[in-house]
Amino acid sequence: MEEFLFNGLPVIEHEGKYIIFSYYTGKILAVEKQKFNKEKVSNFLKEQKMLGAPKSCPGDYSNYVELVISLTNDCNLRCKYCFVGEKNFCKKIISKENIDKALKSVGELAEKKHKKEIFITFFGGEPTLYPELIKYSIAKAKMVLEDFTVSFGITSNGVFGEEIKNLLKENNFTVTISMDGLPKFQDKQRVTANNKGTSTIVEQTIKDLTASGVNVIIRMTITKPMIYEFKETIDYLSDLGVKIIHFEPMTMGGRAKENEEILEKPEPKEYAEKLVEAVDYAKSKKISIISSAVMNALSPSYMFCDGVGKNKLAVTYDGVFSSCLGVQNKSHPLADKFIIDDMDIDHWMEAKFDSYVDDKAKNTKCENCFAKYVCAGGCPSRNFNATKNFEKIDDMQCIPTKILLRKYITDLYEKSV
Repeated sequence: MEEFLFNGLPVIEHEGKYIIFSYYTGKILAVEKQKFNKEKVSNFLKEQKMLGAPKSCPGDYSNYVELVISLTNDCNLRCKYCFVGEKNFCKKIISKENIDKALKSVGELAEKKHKKEIFITFFGGEPTLYPELIKYSIAKAKMVLEDFTVSFGITSNGVFGEEIKNLLKENNFTVTISMDGLPKFQDKQRVTANNKGTSTIVEQTIKDLTASGVNVIIRMTITKPMIYEFKETIDYLSDLGVKIIHFEPMTMGGRAKENEEILEKPEPKEYAEKLVEAVDYAKSKKISIISSAVMNALSPSYMFCDGVGKNKLAVTYDGVFSSCLGVQNKSHPLADKFIIDDMDIDHWMEAKFDSYVDDKAKNTKCENCFAKYVCAGGCPSRNFNATKNFEKIDDMQCIPTKILLRKYITDLYEKSV
């Protein structure tokens, strides 16, 4: 079946028709293949205001900018696939001085982007190991950024106690918990330093937070065995009160390279097909499924990442800016591509990162790909781990994006007839 771009919009062939999807309006247009006249269809799309131009990054469609504060590379777990890894590990913690600089810089970024909202999220390592730094950041943000509407989020492994739970509840955090669903996967892949399972602790954390009305997103790192039990995983998490699940396939970076004998990546096509089934099943449970493969379906972009698109600012525990959360220190092989050696917002804004989905010399296969501006080149760090080239799109991004985008467009069409 045919798939192509037409006036920058994705088109799929379905039931003898060309289905054209406008990400700019969320509308579709179905045209019989035999009656498809390029000029007439183009004019109709213009009349219906269904055309537009991709923006730099998905965040350019939002009304906020984001600051990610990586408090530390320290962690209370030893997840088998963690991107941090163990080689030459040296514990580091961000200073209050660098938190202050980052808060000042994100305010300047918001002004340059003409946005009045700022979302601050805490990252690591495991950020909940340092509650005083979280409290300090919250109090300081409310002072320094008083002219903006500020909200907070955190990405955590869920292994924390009542102090953190209360802190998150009191400050209306959006909480992303990295966990792998069913206990048999969680206890194998996300373990303590003593190699003990963590499912019981994390399960209780999720129950407590959801029962208190906290917005909890479960972010799962998918290994091959997990794709055959998506339905059971959705049931399990639904019973814990979860409403949003974020699926992302494992990449072979960091500690994953040290555990290749026990970890297996899913095959892209099979993963996508199982995810399609999971999306349909989740609807029946009133659960939303998130995946980077189609996360940008309504925000067509030249670049996948808000960091390289200058809408997300990440400060590392070393006190430098990075445009990639997977590149947090200067020893990383991509440090020269993503890390800025100071915290000057003008230097950050001047740093150039070109889109490569429209560069025919680098990605000729993307030239007329119907999913080009949804995939948007994929995650540069994931590309590098998979292909050794941050500009060469990982099949684990490319193939699922095509399959899931086709599913997304087909579902819209089926609802309309």
